[in-house]
Amino acid sequence: MILIFFGISVYPQAIQRIYSAKNEKTLKRSFQLMIIMPLLTTLPLVIIAIIGAAHFPDLDKTQSEQIILLMLSKIRHIEGFETEMSIVITLFVAAAIAAIMSTVDSAMLAIASLFTQDIYHKIYPNASQKRLTYIGKLFSWLMMAVMVYLAIILPSTIWWLIQIKLEILVQIAPAIMLGVWVKDITAKTILLGLLVGIITTLLFLLTSLPNKPFGFHAGVVGLVINFLIVFLHYKFYNKSCV
Repeated sequence: MILIFFGISVYPQAIQRIYSAKNEKTLKRSFQLMIIMPLLTTLPLVIIAIIGAAHFPDLDKTQSEQIILLMLSKIRHIEGFETEMSIVITLFVAAAIAAIMSTVDSAMLAIASLFTQDIYHKIYPNASQKRLTYIGKLFSWLMMAVMVYLAIILPSTIWWLIQIKLEILVQIAPAIMLGVWVKDITAKTILLGLLVGIITTLLFLLTSLPNKPFGFHAGVVGLVINFLIVFLHYKFYNKSCV
């Protein structure tokens, strides 16, 4: 719950869409609609998965991730409705692919924008917009190639990928949440906490250390240390500089 609260609330691709709102009224209306969207999108899948667990009780962790497809395959053979069920399954798979593509392209746009504006443009301040666009596209293709390669070689479950994504993503929370409310906090303070939080999380995830120290996810422990570093640096370093 802590990972989801701090992680999903700072999704870069979701926050990026805030800036595309025409005005404040449009933004408020979109937030009002987003409140009910999980009930219309995620809840049906959860219900189907619970029903599927009763129909396929002996699945292991990897097989359980295919529960939706197994249920679709099961209903496909309902007598008298084979054609209709085939159409439903086709639409379902197409919708799933569209949802994945929507999330991925938003994330890639956010990453490419961060690279071109915050790194490349700082090094080459006179670069034209055409050049920045080209570099952004090139960087996106390189990132995609790396991600495809990792997806092929890593024998990981979908849930593990979601978990490690959230454990890293939560480290951004102090930057956004504190950056909005604490006006005199510096980028150096935020960056220091971010680096320490990510390094701490990766140490627990990628070494022989326990993945859940003290019973908590590694990302949560990293987030606590992240906030602590930001607080200490802000309290003793920033104030002394002032």
